[in-house]
Amino acid sequence: MSRSSSSSSQSKASSAFSGTTQGKIIELVGDSCWFCGSIPVDACHVIAQKDPGLSTIIEQKLLLTSLRDVENGIGLCPTCHNNFDTTPDPRLVIVPTDLDFFINFEEKDYRERTLAANGGFSVPRQCPTKDQYKDHQTANGTILEGSGLYEPYILVRFYASGFEPDLSPRPWHGQPVHIIRRAFIALGSLNYRKLPGDVSNKLRTLLELYTRPPPPMQEPDVAAGQEKPGKLLRSNDDLDTSTAKRELSGPQAFLSGVRLERRGRESQGHTDHSMSAFTLGPECTALDAITMVMSRRQRVL
Repeated sequence: MSRSSSSSSQSKASSAFSGTTQGKIIELVGDSCWFCGSIPVDACHVIAQKDPGLSTIIEQKLLLTSLRDVENGIGLCPTCHNNFDTTPDPRLVIVPTDLDFFINFEEKDYRERTLAANGGFSVPRQCPTKDQYKDHQTANGTILEGSGLYEPYILVRFYASGFEPDLSPRPWHGQPVHIIRRAFIALGSLNYRKLPGDVSNKLRTLLELYTRPPPPMQEPDVAAGQEKPGKLLRSNDDLDTSTAKRELSGPQAFLSGVRLERRGRESQGHTDHSMSAFTLGPECTALDAITMVMSRRQRVL
């Protein structure tokens, strides 16, 4: 085997699902293709390790699980798998039915992160998980149980004449922000106008929201009694992001095990207890950080 073919095999192996994970993904679609119902079924990655935007996905906190996790997979027949994977011109695109939920969630999260940044706290983005999407659709009566709903769209016909695919919404078990990232690819396709106008517009809105820079940190006025800004450090920053698991559900997934480091007068030999380091646990949110800021400022005043 040549060096190039060996490297290629190693690359494919590193991004492949384990046998157990493949079996689970296929089982979750009832052993038939999620889209067309055909057999056999492949376990298809939603976000691939070779995704050219992977570094940005990680930087923007849009990766909620390992790339090899069940929640980053969907069961498709070989034909649908191929047409789902045809980047930059995907023929099969899958989108959550309620994109407004994700837009509203991101706008609210950004407002909270802005308030935290104004108080000198750097808080990472929180994205809706599959459970939050499911709970939202359960609460508004869209579904009674199971997973949140997703709708398939065909940008270029790839199936045999005479076959009429079912384009109705259906559940999927995975992380919605992963399938949204995959749908972003379709916006660069010459066939993107095959998407309904409201769907493509909402996807573009989400793309703008997800790629904007984080809220700028405010520099507190130390002379006025305010503290130096703190920074949230994720404990798994040095891990291989293709395998690092986020075991927590909910928007706290990226706040697990982070440490808020306070740097200020203590670096100059002062030992003011209000400036000592403390830990934010997995239940901490941006609003918790804001509350901490306000209470600490009141003590200073």
